[in-house]
Amino acid sequence: MYFVEKNVEVAMFSILLSPCIAGTFLFLMLQLVSCKARTLDSYAKQTVEPSGERWGVWFKCDDAVQGKAAAEKTTKFIHEQLGWATGQTDNPDDVTVVLEDEGRSAGFFFKNVSVDTINIAKNRPALKIADAKFTFYRRVFDDRSQKLVREPVPVTVDVVSVKEIAAGLFSRGRITEFTGNNCSFESFFDHIAMRQNVVAWTIKSHLTFPEAKLGEPHVNRGLWDVKDEDQFARGYTYYTVKDGVEPDEALRDTIEGVERYEYGCLYACREIMVGSMADYFSEVKAGKSMTKLIAASEKDIANAKRPYNPVNEVIKKQSERNPTSSEVIDQVLDMQSPIAAANWIAGDWGYVENTDPYTAEYSAGDEGCNVIYIGRSNFGVYYDNGQPRSFKKVLCRVYNWRFTDAEDADNNVKKIRESDPSAKIIAKPNYNRDTDYCDEATVSDDRVQDMIQTMLSPHRKYPSTNLKSDLREERP
Repeated sequence: MYFVEKNVEVAMFSILLSPCIAGTFLFLMLQLVSCKARTLDSYAKQTVEPSGERWGVWFKCDDAVQGKAAAEKTTKFIHEQLGWATGQTDNPDDVTVVLEDEGRSAGFFFKNVSVDTINIAKNRPALKIADAKFTFYRRVFDDRSQKLVREPVPVTVDVVSVKEIAAGLFSRGRITEFTGNNCSFESFFDHIAMRQNVVAWTIKSHLTFPEAKLGEPHVNRGLWDVKDEDQFARGYTYYTVKDGVEPDEALRDTIEGVERYEYGCLYACREIMVGSMADYFSEVKAGKSMTKLIAASEKDIANAKRPYNPVNEVIKKQSERNPTSSEVIDQVLDMQSPIAAANWIAGDWGYVENTDPYTAEYSAGDEGCNVIYIGRSNFGVYYDNGQPRSFKKVLCRVYNWRFTDAEDADNNVKKIRESDPSAKIIAKPNYNRDTDYCDEATVSDDRVQDMIQTMLSPHRKYPSTNLKSDLREERP
């Protein structure tokens, strides 16, 4: 696989690719039609600038030679490939460059700009952020055989560009640091490319939500071993890669294979995030040693040692009911918190909470929704080749579960009372559908602001900037 974009083609090929790699990714820049958009600064009350008011991309190297090399290559990339100016200016569209600690530390960031990165292309036309084209082969589901057909068809869609990801990383509200063995421009570019690959995997995904809500998941038993059939049938994904199967092959099968996988949204996001990282190092960059390191952490991808901390308090509470999975340690993903509501960078994994206590407790799977931001002001839909959703649509969809899924909650409450008449049941709030229903086309900005403040988790997870210490060996 390879990436090609106008203005970044040289950097992509010199850093990422072996000339012999066959290409299935084709990214071409489109002209951006700029338009004004309402800033979401007013929605960003949770913002806390990390590291004493610092933000942007920082290299913190062990010696000045390493630091200066990272700074020089990054500056050249900004000038020649992104087409932006650098320097100590007051122009908010110039990238400020700061050298510290005798050259061992270098920072790159935009000055005095909005934390609203979800609308960065529209709000900042001077950056000339354009979309890219992504061409891939998607398998079509055959209703008669209940299988994905073996002959995939080509699909071309608009996707996030390298420019948009870089602009988000340089913007206020987020800090991304490269240290130790990863203190290099190459690591910075890997990070951008991994985020782009997360987007690609989200778009390619054809996962299915379990037919019976949170019922038995479905995986390819030829590649995965189910460790506990009883737990698996209850919706807990206790499965691991079969002996003799490469983990990156098994992960890739979840979105490219003939079998149709069924997951809840937590596991869907988990497979997409880490599967795309393994795919990047095995296919895009052909970094075999790094692939082995990631694969080693993924060998137990679905048992209690899975390398993922949940991104929200709701899932943490659920984990307490299943103690073997309550203590998990991240290996290949990083998490930052708190993050402003409108501060999203393509490749982020976040969470939208259902604030209705009744459906959240009694309608299976309605506690909230794990989401992946794919750039261009959109969130990906990884089920059934779905269309991307806007920020407002994501919020309204989860908010409206209190109406659309109330009957399911009522039925489950009835079953609980039949089995245990003394069971304590959460009171069902009294909503007025005529006035409370959230329509993305007409919802007011004030109401959107209220929903973001109450429904959005302040956490964001993304591909690890610095792979954890037990994975940090010589880079490929």
